[in-house]
Amino acid sequence: EHEAFDAKSMTVFTCDATETSLTDNIPAESLDMASLMFVLSAMHPNKMHRAVLNVAAVLKPGAIVIFRDYGMYDEAMLRFKSGAKLADRFYVRNDGTRAFYFDLNEAEALFRRCGLTVVHAEYAKREVVNRKEQKTMNRIFVQMVLRK
Repeated sequence: EHEAFDAKSMTVFTCDATETSLTDNIPAESLDMASLMFVLSAMHPNKMHRAVLNVAAVLKPGAIVIFRDYGMYDEAMLRFKSGAKLADRFYVRNDGTRAFYFDLNEAEALFRRCGLTVVHAEYAKREVVNRKEQKTMNRIFVQMVLRK
C-alpha cells in the first residue's frame, strides 16, 4: 500500500466499464469530475456508449468530464498496415492492444447521447519529436470538456 493512499477518500477497484456497472463500487451521482484520458480508444466502438453511460451514472449534476483520445488522421493511424485494421478507424497494435481514432463530431454525439453537454471540443495537433530515433510525428488528438 502506497503511503499516500487514504482509504477514507479513495476507492480502488478494477472493472470492465463496458460490462460492469460503476455504481456497484461508486454511489450514483457522487463524483464531481471524471477523467477519460485514452480510455475509450482501447474499447470496441460498439461498447463505448455503455462505458460513457456508466461514467455519467456516477457523476453529480453539473459534474465535469475531461476527455482526450486519439484523433482521426493521427500519424499513428496512417502508419498501420492493412492487416491491423479491425473496423473503420479501429486498429490492433503489434502488442495486441487496440486503438480507435475519433472524429470530433462523432465523439461529441456519443457524449450527448449519454446525457452530457459539450462545453469545449477541439482537435489538438502536436508535433512529437523522438530525438533518439530522429523521427517527428504529427499527432492529432480529440480533447473535450463536458458537463453532466
